[in-house]
Amino acid sequence: MVKDFIRAAQEHCIKIANDHVGIYELHRWGIHWTKVQSKKCRPLDSVVLGDGIAEKLVADIEKFSQNEEWYKKKGIPYRRGYLLYGPPGTGKTSFTQAIAGALGYNICYLNLSGNRLDDDGLNRALNVTPAKSIILLEDIDGIFVDRESVSMNYYGKQVTFSGLLNALDGVRSQEGRILFMTTNHREKLDPALLRPGRADIQVQLNNASQKQLKTLFTKFYPGEDKMADKFCKSLPEFKVSMAKL
Repeated sequence: MVKDFIRAAQEHCIKIANDHVGIYELHRWGIHWTKVQSKKCRPLDSVVLGDGIAEKLVADIEKFSQNEEWYKKKGIPYRRGYLLYGPPGTGKTSFTQAIAGALGYNICYLNLSGNRLDDDGLNRALNVTPAKSIILLEDIDGIFVDRESVSMNYYGKQVTFSGLLNALDGVRSQEGRILFMTTNHREKLDPALLRPGRADIQVQLNNASQKQLKTLFTKFYPGEDKMADKFCKSLPEFKVSMAKL
């Protein structure tokens, strides 16, 4: 009876884990990561993007995760960085969550200004992230201006721009890491942050195209193609965000 109970509990936990994304935040002292949420996986097609964007990124992450030995043999750092950029409300964070769910990854939400972090603390934090995790660094353009931190926390500590760069691909950088950065203003980012090794793939998520307008409408009203066409014609292309729609 006890064995049956334990087995049933294990199967239940595995089932929950398989269709949920664990959300981790850095402990307030920057010592370790704490699981703060478990969100049900969001279907990848629930985030309506431009043609091929979702498939391209999923395929790239899968290829990366399956080729660790190739990286080692070639002497290439085994890390991958992605930058999602575009206007507010175009699905950058939602897309990251959907990708994590589709591939069975957790998300480690990294807030550089909200913890008692300095450069050494950031390095340590990135090196102890849970296995199979995507590190999410949102609104990177709002953290540094002209390589200077926009804020210093109450304890007088801060992550410097050079410290961030070294944490991403310096000598002490974690191997096997997948990093997603988001920004509404790619043009404000320092070129050093955009180079390969830090942002290997950059994807623009724009306001809604005519095809996205129609796809979203038919998700809510299946089979109503005529209404969908009328809806699309009533709105300008690339002017309205998916969030607003």
